[in-house]
Amino acid sequence: MANIRRAAQDVLEIAKEGIGWIVFYRNGRGWGSTYCYPEFDENTCRLDFSKCDEYEMSELREIVEKDPMAIIVNSYVMNLGDRDSMTRDSLAEALKWQYELNHAELRDALPEETEEGERTGNERIKVLVIEPGKNPEEREIDNTLEAMQEIVGGYIECVTMATDLVIIDNEEGRLMDLPYNRTICCVNFVGTIIMAGVEGDEFADLPASLDDLKMMFPDLWEEEET
Repeated sequence: MANIRRAAQDVLEIAKEGIGWIVFYRNGRGWGSTYCYPEFDENTCRLDFSKCDEYEMSELREIVEKDPMAIIVNSYVMNLGDRDSMTRDSLAEALKWQYELNHAELRDALPEETEEGERTGNERIKVLVIEPGKNPEEREIDNTLEAMQEIVGGYIECVTMATDLVIIDNEEGRLMDLPYNRTICCVNFVGTIIMAGVEGDEFADLPASLDDLKMMFPDLWEEEET
């Protein structure tokens, strides 16, 4: 029981917080735990991992390989006990109980994995590429992770602007001291960014024309090219 208590202790604060999702799994003869922050769709009761980075997704898939019965649970959505009075021991018991129910398996929650460089959805998509100090440029790019990483200069993260529109930027841009780009919907972006459409879990063509985007986001065109 000592090992399962240690695993529970590692995620106790996450469980009390009620925002993060806890991954609980068999690790050899013992137990392991970690956490991540996918978005929960209350309408479909599905998890959206699009904001989780490559490292996180790789770690989650490795856990499934170790333990196909690994679970992913959240103390706000599921019954892990009262968060205010939660202890290491009570959480350990709740996690083991959820594991034995076999109804919140991580493998079912994760999106299907694609081969490296494989295109998903549309093979090429129309996007806006926005560099610091320049006006947005409409481009058609390969709909691959590699193509987007090349544009932003590193690992990507997505910031949702609307149900069908995202901004893709460099998730380590501030650590890399990339130059300030723009403030869009109260979010400060650095480095080169991409505005792209979204259809379900896939990137897609921009959902609006260039003229419509200028009306929706007039500040994008405030910077003049030099």
